[in-house]
Amino acid sequence: MVLTLRQWLFLFSFLAAFSFADPYQILGVSPEASEEEIKKAYLKKARAEHPDVSPLPKTEAERRFKEVQKAWEDIQRTPRRSTESNRERQLARETANTLLEKAWEQGAFGPDTFESLPRKKLLNNRSPLSPFPNRSPKDDGEWEAVEDFLSRHQAEIIQNHLGSLPTILRALDTYTLITGKAVQSIRAGFTAPFEQAVFESTDSSVVFLETLRERLERLNRSGHFLQSPNPKQERERAFGNTPSLYAKKFGSQPGQTPEIQLAKALLNQSLEGIRHSPIRIHELDFLIRSIPPLLAPEEQLGFLSTFLQKIPSTASDLRDRIEKAIQKTFSKNPELAQKYSGKATFWRRLTRSLPDCDLILGRLARQK
Repeated sequence: MVLTLRQWLFLFSFLAAFSFADPYQILGVSPEASEEEIKKAYLKKARAEHPDVSPLPKTEAERRFKEVQKAWEDIQRTPRRSTESNRERQLARETANTLLEKAWEQGAFGPDTFESLPRKKLLNNRSPLSPFPNRSPKDDGEWEAVEDFLSRHQAEIIQNHLGSLPTILRALDTYTLITGKAVQSIRAGFTAPFEQAVFESTDSSVVFLETLRERLERLNRSGHFLQSPNPKQERERAFGNTPSLYAKKFGSQPGQTPEIQLAKALLNQSLEGIRHSPIRIHELDFLIRSIPPLLAPEEQLGFLSTFLQKIPSTASDLRDRIEKAIQKTFSKNPELAQKYSGKATFWRRLTRSLPDCDLILGRLARQK
């Protein structure tokens, strides 16, 4: 198709307008506006121009939405805005550090300390219908202060606040989730020293297992168990010495390795935790990802089949995931598929009342 001169001129003016439009003008703010004002204008404009809500034709709505996105990015890249962002970040860091150190000096540090931080208070006080605001330099600065504080006082916190460590870890979890720092802190192993202190000091199997469950849930949220290239490293990171420590503290079971003993105890406690709230059963999918790498192949089958046996038939999504995990174990270990290939052999030897695994073996046989 050959364009006319008029069409070429229109196309050029369109591209020029798109390429060189003033980003402040696009967002409807002054170049002197504050970071908060610019962000507020950007969010308002982005919501209005989003293709899903815009009354304009799809192509025009997409063009305008991209224009708003580009304007925001261009403003953030300007040297002045970069300097302002660094200033906001540093100010938030100093403010948070002052609050944390004051609580420490007054002997008031504890789980509630994180509630007093400005970003957490801001998010707590928002309307229930309001969306979470975009992350800002203030979030980064405040998190840096939390990291520095906990690293600086790590030994003293473990020594002086040992009994409340599980509660402190949960409060820190809530803080990192609500401020968008969860994955960053988990991947850095930030909570590991505090978790280990609980494992080594507690005389309660309930506290031990709850702390381990919460550690596995954190790792699961960060994607730690998805397609790990190094299962051994994955296992070490997740469990460390907890199997042998649990067996030593709370007694070993004859004929069971420390790993399968801990896995079964964790499963039982996790199931007990949702007994009065069946709707939360989907939350247990972290056990499917985290436990099998800890166990030998035949122990994996025992754990997964027991898991499958204990959950209600209504939890269809979770049952499907467990069945796929069993199938994966059989597929990766052909000798086990052969060993349990006889009629009803699997459930008789491992679960005594579970035909599901026979059906899975049947599917595998049909695929060959």
